[in-house]
Amino acid sequence: TVTASAIATPTIARLTDQSTTASGTGEPGSELTLKIGDSTYTTNVAADGTWSKTITKPKAGLVAEATSVKAGITSDKATTTVVDVTAPDAPVLSTVTDKDTHVKGTGEAGTTVKVKLPNNTELTGTVDTNGKFDVVIPVQAKDAVITATLTDAAGNVSAAGTTTVVHAAPSAPVLHVVTDKSTKVTGTGDVGNTITLKITDNGMSITYTGTVDDFGEFSIPIDTPKAGATVDAIAKDSTNTLSQKTSTIVQDVTAPDAPLVNPVIDTATTITGSGEANCDVKVTLPSGGVLTGTTNDAGVFSIPILAQTAGREIKVTLTDAAGNESNATTIIVQPSAIGAPTINAVTTDDVFVTGTGIKGATVTVTIAGTEYTGTVDVNGNYSIAILKQAFGTIISAKQTSAGKTSNSVNTTVTQGTIAVPTINTVTTDSTTVTGTGVVGATVTVTIGSV
Repeated sequence: TVTASAIATPTIARLTDQSTTASGTGEPGSELTLKIGDSTYTTNVAADGTWSKTITKPKAGLVAEATSVKAGITSDKATTTVVDVTAPDAPVLSTVTDKDTHVKGTGEAGTTVKVKLPNNTELTGTVDTNGKFDVVIPVQAKDAVITATLTDAAGNVSAAGTTTVVHAAPSAPVLHVVTDKSTKVTGTGDVGNTITLKITDNGMSITYTGTVDDFGEFSIPIDTPKAGATVDAIAKDSTNTLSQKTSTIVQDVTAPDAPLVNPVIDTATTITGSGEANCDVKVTLPSGGVLTGTTNDAGVFSIPILAQTAGREIKVTLTDAAGNESNATTIIVQPSAIGAPTINAVTTDDVFVTGTGIKGATVTVTIAGTEYTGTVDVNGNYSIAILKQAFGTIISAKQTSAGKTSNSVNTTVTQGTIAVPTINTVTTDSTTVTGTGVVGATVTVTIGSV
């Protein structure tokens, strides 16, 4: 029996991640197969027992395997690992300012980053799995140069990345709330910085300036702005470096004026009026029920209601988009037909005509063609000033409400307090008693018991 002789196990020369040729030794005249990762190469071993094959640069860490075949006999397998000889790319450093206490940047994940400061202090960190690093440093002066290198697990060191420390822009100012009642804008910033405000409304801007005090605060007087205006603030330091802009919107904290409400009579089925445009309208009925609507772009509203009883109160308020509610307007439901007011007795001593009527009605008092007017108060009473009138004068009164005027009611002036008459001197020769008294009055003279 003839036994086949074993053939020599091939060898693989050192492979790196920069290699473009693989080489080694093997059984002369054998066919050699080389596998590196997913790539397979074949070549023949020369008569001197050497082999060489052009390859694509392999990745560090891959295992290369080689076997030879000759006369149907396969050698044992040879292996080697691809060596990492490629330095990482230089790290990229983010901008560092003269206020920063960190150096940040990007580089090859898993590498060690070494940061070198101008005073030759070296600080280290690690590039995370996302390729980012962050190394704590002391604050550096403007124009200081900071360098950083990366070292991978194989000890390969990158070229240096550098950055030059720049002057930090001032902190963006912090603005406190600004409202349409504000007379100043307040906030915080870096001590000593100049704050420039620009308030813009409908394309028109006004600029104001102020300074941050030793407590880091500023307060800048302004003209009261309109709700919805934009307030922009920028800080400037002693080198004229500008901060980022901070902005806020002027808040609406001003309630609408109380609405104007048209008169409502007891047969009305709508309540109408006007006020600030685009507000919510709330109508509170005498029953406590609430109806709602809105004012249109012209500020007008019209809300359906059920007929209400004359003399009852209806309240109407407006609420704007910011939630500010106006004072209520109160109206009294007027009768569709109105009766005459009452008129109290008037004497020659009186300087007021008084009586009762419909709440809110206008009362017109007429005396000898002259008119005097007044209004019925919330208690249903009126009081209208007049001149003292003579006995027997006729006074008439009528009232107007919701565009309707009542019939007139009359009263006649009665005699008020009568002054004591005077008596002229009477002598033993007198046959007549004379003196003065109230015009038209009857004077009774009593002499002794007669």
